[in-house]
This record gives sequence, structure tokens and C-alpha cells, in this order.
Amino acid sequence: MKTLLFCLPYAGASASIYQKWRAPLLAQAEVLPLELAGRGSRMGEPFYADMQEAATDAARIIKTELQKASTTRYVLFGHSMGAKVAYETALRLRAMGQPEAEHLILSGALPPHLPFKRERRAMEMSDDEWQRELEQKGGTPAGLLDDPHVRELFLPIIRADYTLLENYKPALQMDKLTMPVTVLTGRLEGPSEPMEEWASYTSGPCRVNICEGGHFFIHEDAEHVLGLMRETLTGDSRRGVHNR
Repeated sequence: MKTLLFCLPYAGASASIYQKWRAPLLAQAEVLPLELAGRGSRMGEPFYADMQEAATDAARIIKTELQKASTTRYVLFGHSMGAKVAYETALRLRAMGQPEAEHLILSGALPPHLPFKRERRAMEMSDDEWQRELEQKGGTPAGLLDDPHVRELFLPIIRADYTLLENYKPALQMDKLTMPVTVLTGRLEGPSEPMEEWASYTSGPCRVNICEGGHFFIHEDAEHVLGLMRETLTGDSRRGVHNR
């Protein structure tokens, strides 16, 4: 039985961003992108009220998939917002009596105890301000939000997701996780030292890998990221900071 790799998307994205990982990782895992409420195949469902509701929903889906596959071998991956949802989902799965993931891969996100800093709150920003910010970050193709229909569909999702992050208050008194943790970060995102603080969230080993690019290095440095995923899925990882 293959390891199941559950992937959680970043703010504004749907599960479809991980479909292209299926073939490159086929030998190591079955890639199962998780669709969050309010987007993609779940468009029209209400957005989550808070991070706990998001994690509970993700944990419910994962529990169902594990039962269908008759396996306890799984890995959790999340990028940016998805990394924090993945961490909270790992806690929720443990609270539900499910076995811990074999590995937790957290990409492009600071640990929960470090503040999520923004000059203005998500709901205070105009559509034009959102368009400028998203195009500067590089996660949205230039000109995409010029289409009024796209803006009408996409901007409510991004506002809801950022509001989720702004209001996120982690339960820092929770017992540590025990699985190994791998952290990915982009070289242009800033110093890697804050990312090393994810080690305090698990009693297992933790390593940080520095990839080329900015916040969306999972696309900009895709081959390197996929190589790291293969290493992690096959157990070829060691504690510490990995640089290139």
C-alpha cells in the first residue's frame, strides 16, 4: 500500500494546484489534494468561521480517505495558509484518535506563535488593492484579475482565507506532535532562522530546506521541491538546515 500524501492549498487556491504532482511522485505516494470549502469543487459552500473549523473539516476528509484505503501510512503537506491548516489538522487527527502522520511538511509559513503581520486587514482592502498585492506576490498571473468575473469569484475566497489567518490563535499549550517535520522556505522570503522554530512543535526531528525564489517557490523551484518531497517520502532526510 502506497503512502497517501494529503496536500493543503495556500490562500485563494484550490486543490487543483497539486494535480501536477501526481505523476512526478507516483513512485513514492498517492497524491490526494484536499479541497477546502468555498472553492474549486466545493464552490458555494460557506467559508470556515475559524482555523479550528478548517482543521476539523480537513481531518474528517483524511479520516474517511484512510478508512477507504485501509492504511495508516500518510504524510501531510501544506503551503502558506495550507501549512498552518496542516499543523492544526495533525492536532485534530490526534484528538480524534487517529494515528499521527508519518511526516509533516510545512512550506512557506512561519510557526503559529510568530505574528501574521499585515498593514491592513483583509476586509478593509478594496478590489484594486487586492489585485496589486496579489500580482506583486507572484501567485496570480498578471492580468487575470482584470476579468470582472474572475474578480467576483476569486476575491471573496482570498479575503476569507486572509481573515482566517488574521484571526488564527493557536492553542500553544497543546502537547507536541511526535512525527518528523520538514520545513520549506524560499531564499527571497527572508532569514531561515524563524522557520527553525517549527522544531518546538514536535518531539521528532525537524529540518529546514531553503529553496530558490520568493513566497511561491513551490512553483518557481518546482523540480527542487519535488526532489525534496521524494527524499522525505522515502525517508532520506536528516535533521538540520539544508541549503543549496
